[in-house]
Amino acid sequence: MRYKVQTNNNNKITNLITKLQVALCLVLFLYPTGFTFALTRSQINDQTNQAQDQKNQAQQDQVTLGNELDVFDGQISQIQLQIGLTQAEIDKKNTEIVNINNQIAQTELDLLKQRNLMNEYLKTIYIEGQTSTIEMIATSNSFSDFVNQSEYLSAMQQNVQDTANKILSLKMDLEENKKDLILNKAKTEQLKVEQVSKQQSIEALRSAKASTISQKSAQVSTLNDQIRLLRGLKADDDPVPVYSGGSSSGNSGNSNGYPWAGVGFPSYVSDNWGFYLRQCTSYAAWMSASRGPVDGATLRHWGTGHPGNANGGQWADRAIEDGFKVSSTPTANSIMVFPAWRVGDVGHVAYVDSANGDTVHITEYNWDLLGNPNERTISASYWAGMFITK
Repeated sequence: MRYKVQTNNNNKITNLITKLQVALCLVLFLYPTGFTFALTRSQINDQTNQAQDQKNQAQQDQVTLGNELDVFDGQISQIQLQIGLTQAEIDKKNTEIVNINNQIAQTELDLLKQRNLMNEYLKTIYIEGQTSTIEMIATSNSFSDFVNQSEYLSAMQQNVQDTANKILSLKMDLEENKKDLILNKAKTEQLKVEQVSKQQSIEALRSAKASTISQKSAQVSTLNDQIRLLRGLKADDDPVPVYSGGSSSGNSGNSNGYPWAGVGFPSYVSDNWGFYLRQCTSYAAWMSASRGPVDGATLRHWGTGHPGNANGGQWADRAIEDGFKVSSTPTANSIMVFPAWRVGDVGHVAYVDSANGDTVHITEYNWDLLGNPNERTISASYWAGMFITK
């Protein structure tokens, strides 16, 4: 009994472990890779950067695979051209074979005619052969007529035989040429089979590459969703969100020559890039157009239809879509994007003048919600900032 009790306990433990494994698999299945709970800001940043790196690699793979597709397309076009030339050669040989068959048929008719002539001459010679030489001389007008008649019959017989021999020789030559043509045609047809097989192999490889590109595209889409999810995730060690004006250090009022500093606020007039004047987006766009990373043409695309605010993480999303890098690593001459959960639903963007580790010096507009310029030295990780760079 003790043994059985021990066995039952082991079975219960085994069943419990199995259930836990199944539950773990369900969790991993239901949530994307890298998505976990109760993360610190540093962990969120690390996972965001990791997802961004994976996305960049997937996009690079798409470019590489696209180049390979171009090579395959070139090879397929070349093989199709070769197949066309090979088929033209096959058609030519078919025509030559038909012509030779016609010539052979004609030589057979010519041989038949010569045989008929030969039969007629043989009949004549036979009849003449039944007549004695004395009778032939007696029936001839002269001895010379007899000689001429004999020579004529002999010459005609030889002529018919020579003609027949030539026609027969021609027929044999034609038959030999026909054999060569049939052999060459068979080789050409085999070449076409090999070319078609090669084309099918390349097309199969191309199809596989195209399928991989589709998979990479789906991967990029999934990673985009994961990046957006991570950016909007509140960290376990984040402070309570606040949205207040003023400077963390330094002084306020540095506009860096922003040309619309004197315009009345609030202003519903758009700047050169489609953002409302004296808003944080307008200032960041003006600085970026002057110093980078984002050029004016791209900023105009971003500003169309979005003139009021930073709309949370939309600037980062647009940057990624247009090929710019977005990471949690502070960089000088970059655009810092504040997450909506950290500063309010409208979001916020600023320009990074300098960066030293986690510490960044930024200039901005409308941090005080009164449309004024401001500059601060702050902690990038504290504000959960994302940085747009080239």
